[in-house]
Amino acid sequence: MAETCKEGTEQTDLESAASAKLFERVSQCRHLPSPPAVAMRVLELVESETCSADEIGELIAQDPALAGKLLKTVNSAFYARSTPVSTVPQAVVILGLQAVQTLVLGFSLIIELRSHDEDKRFNHSLFWQRSIYGATAARLLAVEAGVRQVEEAFLAGLLRDIGMLAIDCALGDEYGNVLGQASTSDQIIDAELDAFDCTHANIGGKLAETWRLPPVLVEPIRNHHGNDEADGSGPLDRLCEVVEFADQISETFVMPDGAEAREPIVEACAGRLKLETGAIRKVIDQIETQARDVATLYEVDLNEATRYEAILNQANDRLVDRTLRVQAEATQLQVQAAQMQEKAAHLEVDAAKARASAKALKHAASFDALTGLLNRGQLDQQLAAQLAYAVQKGKPLAVAMFDLDKFKTLNDTHGHAAGDAVLKHVARILKSMSADKLIPARYGGEEMTVLMPNCDRAVALPICERIRQRIEQSTVTHEGTTLDVTTSIGLAAYEPATAYRMFAKPSVLMKAADLALYHAKQAGRNRTKVCLLPDAQPSAEAA
Repeated sequence: MAETCKEGTEQTDLESAASAKLFERVSQCRHLPSPPAVAMRVLELVESETCSADEIGELIAQDPALAGKLLKTVNSAFYARSTPVSTVPQAVVILGLQAVQTLVLGFSLIIELRSHDEDKRFNHSLFWQRSIYGATAARLLAVEAGVRQVEEAFLAGLLRDIGMLAIDCALGDEYGNVLGQASTSDQIIDAELDAFDCTHANIGGKLAETWRLPPVLVEPIRNHHGNDEADGSGPLDRLCEVVEFADQISETFVMPDGAEAREPIVEACAGRLKLETGAIRKVIDQIETQARDVATLYEVDLNEATRYEAILNQANDRLVDRTLRVQAEATQLQVQAAQMQEKAAHLEVDAAKARASAKALKHAASFDALTGLLNRGQLDQQLAAQLAYAVQKGKPLAVAMFDLDKFKTLNDTHGHAAGDAVLKHVARILKSMSADKLIPARYGGEEMTVLMPNCDRAVALPICERIRQRIEQSTVTHEGTTLDVTTSIGLAAYEPATAYRMFAKPSVLMKAADLALYHAKQAGRNRTKVCLLPDAQPSAEAA
């Protein structure tokens, strides 16, 4: 065992020495790119505890090109916003500090790195295509794998191969000759090890450290071809694995037989990240569409061919015939274009009407017409989906049933119009007091329901009480008459770590909340009751 450890140490020392030797040659390159000052200052501000959106916005605005790209990005299809964003501080607030840091560093570094693209044996077009696919794959895999550093995964995926650009910048054709006919990642790594006893991943990691990038970017860049020393327990090990598999997946999008090479990667990725193979295939299906949106933002052409000589030869063979045919068709195309424009105008009007109709139908199918809350059908779907997710992830889910007290008497005394006014009033309160993660719905009649993801009984009870008190303290004025409103609430929760895991079916969970609501009514109304199992300790508001 001692001999094995010694041999491993000697091998690491040799790699470190070789890496330092090559990096010395790289660092002496006069044209070696470096991050712009604005990008590094943004990085420092985001890591501080006192920075504000206005401060970061003012800093980015100092670079008009960078500010323009940030605004273009937040308004792009990649973020799918319904209303345009016109100022940089507003974009910072909407995107969040981490996303802005990722975009600013990405845009700044890509602009700087691409300024050194040259026509040498190194295929820059293919390089940037793989970078875009890798960044997109890393972001989607990070989300699927539950990695917290989603934005950092995107940027690490985008910059993972900066070591190749740095070596190419310093060595030029010498590096192109080393790569030779290498086309896959494994072949490139083998060629680099034969020539330099280190890889572009080693150089990329050192370059990122020199740029003073944070470890959350440095480590994935350094280890995107694997790290034999990682045991999975390190804080960045899972992020590094995500970027490693994103690199492998990206290669399949530019290889001639890429689709055939994906299945072994899917199996390995699912095993290492502990995900279902179906989830990995779903990620791969999403990459092509999202990568094209990303490529537009970074001005990379994913359709750009890589075998220029073959394309030029083919183009020359067909050029004369193509020119004659185009001239003959030009007049006819002009007439057809005019006709198509007229048809397009009519189709656009029809499409707009169809979209409006579809939107109205979708809304009507999902929301209660009177209160604007989710209707019963959508409530059932949401409950089933939220509870399935809670069971799968081991998280709690609370359900609160609301029943307006003496609602029939109110209807009989003041009329159904007054009852409708009360229902709409309570619905507005539920929507206004519900955080983003709470889901209010109309159950039926005077009963309403609120789903509370990630809430157990202890968290959900004070929320219900705040809503109940708000309803009690408010009044409704209808045709000059002031109407007092109170509500009884029944609360139940699925809790995976307790006996309440028996509420793992939607019907059981709803029955438990309904039982608690019954006890709230029986106890005198205008109160919240929690459904407890027979052997549980009752609380002051427990049923």
